[in-house]
Amino acid sequence: MKQKVFYFVAFAATVFFTGCRQDSFSIEDYNPEGCVTLWADNLPAVPDTAAYLNIEGADFDGFYYNSTFGTAPFSIFHSVYYDGYNLAMGQGITYLKYLDFETAGYTNLSCTSIDNMQGKSYFFAQCNGDDWGYPAQIRLEDSGRLFKGVSIWINNATYAYKAISEVDASGISYLKEWTGDDMFQLHIIGENGKKADTVTVDLANGFNIVRKWTCIDLSALDSINSIRFILTSTDMGTYGMNTPACFCFDGLKVLPLE
Repeated sequence: MKQKVFYFVAFAATVFFTGCRQDSFSIEDYNPEGCVTLWADNLPAVPDTAAYLNIEGADFDGFYYNSTFGTAPFSIFHSVYYDGYNLAMGQGITYLKYLDFETAGYTNLSCTSIDNMQGKSYFFAQCNGDDWGYPAQIRLEDSGRLFKGVSIWINNATYAYKAISEVDASGISYLKEWTGDDMFQLHIIGENGKKADTVTVDLANGFNIVRKWTCIDLSALDSINSIRFILTSTDMGTYGMNTPACFCFDGLKVLPLE
């Protein structure tokens, strides 16, 4: 079925992160023969002030319109809320290219920096899956083959960054004041139905908060056919995590296994 794309205008074993530099090479430049890379720039272009939101042909579950998009072998989970008048990002993953480092709150899906991604599209993930049942997930579908992780570029979203660094800038009254002992972590989970490997990245370790695009080594994810993203924080409340459960990524690189 031909997909119709909708847009919205934006107003206003666990391995811990050590970076991508290795003793003998830089993982950001590592391209093993046969590897495939998911770049948002390889998807249909979105306007400079919008994100990809799709409800055409999507399955409606009573609250969200759920669908997938992507380029082979990457099948990306996407979820949209639609009230009959306006579209809004739900759970899962979308992509965009606009940059807004000033606007706080959930309407701003921007990352926190330009640096080497200037002028490019990139992905935004909303990761409340464990609490709400909607995964921020990428399935790797290629005739039953499994894959090995290579690398991914990650960055904080402006929404989460401001919630951490400016406490109530995002208008979330129940956020605690961030301290040097607090942590905000991204868990990148590679699965194949029988096992799960995890790479854990510190998006905020105390006051050391990620604010530039950073390449992460995913070689610990071996023999997988899906990648799922989970976020955890030391700022917890009655209904779960208080820190906005979102981050940005691009350039997911995997290697098909024989």
